[in-house]
Amino acid sequence: MQLEPYQPTSRHKIDIRIYAVQIPKMLDIFQETQIIACLPEHVGNKLKKFQKVEDRFRSLFGEILMRTEVSKVLGITSQDITISHNSYGKPSIQGIDDFHYNISHSGAWVLCIFGSTPVGVDIEKIEPIDAIQIAERFFSALEREYLNSVVSEDCLSDFYKIWTLKESYIKAVGKGLSIPLDTFNVVGSKLSYSLSSSSTVEIDYELKQYNFEEGYECSACAHNAKLPETVLIKNAKDLVKEFIEYSQHR
Repeated sequence: MQLEPYQPTSRHKIDIRIYAVQIPKMLDIFQETQIIACLPEHVGNKLKKFQKVEDRFRSLFGEILMRTEVSKVLGITSQDITISHNSYGKPSIQGIDDFHYNISHSGAWVLCIFGSTPVGVDIEKIEPIDAIQIAERFFSALEREYLNSVVSEDCLSDFYKIWTLKESYIKAVGKGLSIPLDTFNVVGSKLSYSLSSSSTVEIDYELKQYNFEEGYECSACAHNAKLPETVLIKNAKDLVKEFIEYSQHR
């Protein structure tokens, strides 16, 4: 396979895409070693420090999902992808200003969103928590009022919908919690959301909530661009094969 070199002057605007992969419970040691060998050394060293297998696999599959898609679009191998971070910790591809991505993982799933505009994605496994108490600390007055108005059986899922929408916006903007979560609202109908204006929030962002997987809530955000209608699922075995293939060819 010959990877096409990146040509910023000739490449068309990238449609936003969201990919998801379900993390396998096991990898044979040879396969995991082969994957790590295709990653930059510092990434492999970071992965080896994880004590829990599930934590290592979440990070590992986030890396290979991101790097496979970046390799396809930019025409470079995994080892040639250099990640830099802004002062708030938001990652980007070093030297490529018009390509953006964001990774999220929770439970058994890893998601990655790509586009030529700032993007963010967040997935959360629904856990039994005190949603009202957490909302009192982090949600706006309007969001707290809404959450207190819903029937009890919907409260937890609605909490996670609001939380993932807010997180996806924060991640797209890339300024971390310098934008406090209670300074803006996510409002709207079941699957289409917008940001209410406030002094600290840029409002030219689109938000979308996805019915992705039972037991999870997932949302995405993009700057002044249309989000896809669905999340595209990748098979873990196929992804590993594809990643190794793209890592070994120029």
